[in-house]
Amino acid sequence: MGFDTQEGTKAPMRWAAVHHGQSANGNDHIHVAVQLVREDGTKADVGFDYSRAQKAARGLERDFQLVELETEHSKVSEPGYSRAEYEATARRRAEAKYENTRDTEQLGWQELSKSQRGKYVAEMKREIKAEGMPRDSLKVEVRAAAAMADTEAEFVGKLYDQNMLVRPFYTDREQTIVGGYQVAMPSKYGEQPWFIAGGSLGHDLSLNRLRQQWESSPALQRDAQQAWQKAGRNLAPATAGKTHIDPTVLETQTQQIQAHFDALLDIPLADRDQWAIEAHRVSGLLSSWATAGGPHAQHLHNAARNLARSASTKHQPQAPATKPGWMTDAAQVLAQAADGGKGTMSQMIMMRQVLKTVDNISQVHEATKEARRAHELRASVENELAVVQAAIPPADVAVGTARGNMLSGAFAHPPEAAVTQAPKPMPSAIPKRSTPPPQPDRQRDGFGR
Repeated sequence: MGFDTQEGTKAPMRWAAVHHGQSANGNDHIHVAVQLVREDGTKADVGFDYSRAQKAARGLERDFQLVELETEHSKVSEPGYSRAEYEATARRRAEAKYENTRDTEQLGWQELSKSQRGKYVAEMKREIKAEGMPRDSLKVEVRAAAAMADTEAEFVGKLYDQNMLVRPFYTDREQTIVGGYQVAMPSKYGEQPWFIAGGSLGHDLSLNRLRQQWESSPALQRDAQQAWQKAGRNLAPATAGKTHIDPTVLETQTQQIQAHFDALLDIPLADRDQWAIEAHRVSGLLSSWATAGGPHAQHLHNAARNLARSASTKHQPQAPATKPGWMTDAAQVLAQAADGGKGTMSQMIMMRQVLKTVDNISQVHEATKEARRAHELRASVENELAVVQAAIPPADVAVGTARGNMLSGAFAHPPEAAVTQAPKPMPSAIPKRSTPPPQPDRQRDGFGR
């Protein structure tokens, strides 16, 4: 970072290091505080300190043989939520829940003491931890809407059908050109919705990236403009309204489906862009399946989010992104998978191809020395998709036979082993201690030091 004497050419700087111990997520860490004024009164150079700190961290990882940060090489990352978003969500929900459930004799939220409000906020944080942040659900819902749409107007209609709050971003004063969008989950307790831009949910969910996979023409652009305007006023677009599709439609498209996934074998492992597009497509199918509900919706939700991390490239892929026609039908069939148990054959067809694709993408990560990402994908198959695959009722004897071979064909072990055996954990980037240091009790409510 250049905060030392630089081989005697500059005056020294005072610094202190504090071993803070385990964080709430179990990360052992140290805080370093540096006095930015040198002993001779000159100031330290703090320009580009973030990139310099990352460069120094990568060097330490190599010098001490630690697990290197893979996103530096892959340029794949999923935008996460900040501590400020987490705190604001908890406070908003806690206040709204309290105000909507309190008796008239009770004090209002602003009349409560700081410690009393802190207790309600802490309780809401536990609730959020159990069910996840709103952006976690938004990621799956938006991916499902994109997978079930062939045009931009249909995408807006699907967002409306899924009860999403939509806010378009216009780039002109006349509000005729939409350059982006924001979405929010409906309020749970009547709190103010927290709108999040599509690109902040995932790099591949920005409007410019999504438009690459849809058809476009002047007429379709006018339809999209009208759809955005109506959805922005919380009115139903013309493309809204859930449509029912024949669950057996995929059975007549098996050749196209098989040809598409067979063509994946010809894609070089080094072609990150094409594999990122394929990860986006398959994660969209899993997201659509998760929106159908049912006892295994959470497994599908987790698998879709895990695979989506391989699709969230920071740069726009330089590869054809037009979506195959059968993929929209597949997403719609999976979205109604809980409809009376119909479409079992279609579920079997898609599960087989999903498993193969996830295996291929994990091999891509292994080939590019992204062992942790490959491990996460394989763990997702063993802990999430295998459970869903085992729960699909066989439509007939032939399907039942195929069902027994799906997981073994992709990962060389039977589904029973995949469900019962947990994957080996990845090695930690921090060397293990022989005797862990004692940790002080830090029971805080988030308001006091």
